[in-house]
Amino acid sequence: MLMLLVLFIALVIGVVAYSYSMRSMSVLYRFNEKGNPAKEPAFAIFNPFRDRAPESRAEAFLNLLKEGKCEEATAVLSFTPEYRQELCGREANSPLLAWKLTNRTDNSGTTRMYYRAQRKNYDGYQGQLWVTVERRGSDWQVTKYECFY
Repeated sequence: MLMLLVLFIALVIGVVAYSYSMRSMSVLYRFNEKGNPAKEPAFAIFNPFRDRAPESRAEAFLNLLKEGKCEEATAVLSFTPEYRQELCGREANSPLLAWKLTNRTDNSGTTRMYYRAQRKNYDGYQGQLWVTVERRGSDWQVTKYECFY
């Protein structure tokens, strides 16, 4: 019994040490289902030691959308006025209620986060949305927002 406990503790310490040493990898494992047309993973295991600054910036952006402040949230995005008006109209008609991070890809200075979103009129259906942030100096800025309604 003591031997099993020692092995378990060694395994836990090994997993924690590996995760910490790989903290530059935001996702430790992705499970992809065959035949998935979106090529999104069914689930991902996030590194608990990852840099969460990009996620915080995306969360602030999504919270503005949830609060109905679409114009303010999208002001920094390179949308035409017509597209911004269309997008904000869609956001008003299908307001965000909740979201969950499901995947994340990191490239040099750019992070794209994939979310499952719950909207007021979805009636149990979960849609998808994507937020891309880029490092600007020491801060992160949302540069792209995409979603399905």
